[in-house]
Amino acid sequence: MGWCDAAGDALYNQMCEVGYGASHEVLWHEDTAYDYIGVMDYNLEGAVGAEGRGLGSAIFLHVWRDGAVHTEGCVALKKADLEVVLGGGCVAVEVVLGSRFEENL
Repeated sequence: MGWCDAAGDALYNQMCEVGYGASHEVLWHEDTAYDYIGVMDYNLEGAVGAEGRGLGSAIFLHVWRDGAVHTEGCVALKKADLEVVLGGGCVAVEVVLGSRFEENL
């Protein structure tokens, strides 16, 4: 499985086959990061800005990589914590950005 990150492509911000002709992320990792992966509802329509650049590819919910200090724009939890969340029936996640987030700290 892959995820197309090529703005303007017909499959931009959608699942694709590995080896697809446009730029894409391979969703198989040797580490545990994508043992569980969920696609967050962000730009799933694959919108592209006026300058032709994409307005952002997927935000994944996935397993935190050991030793990582950040994600690349995704939301990640330790594997055990993500298993608890998924086992509890989580079907939605709300990501709050900007000042609203800071007010809720």
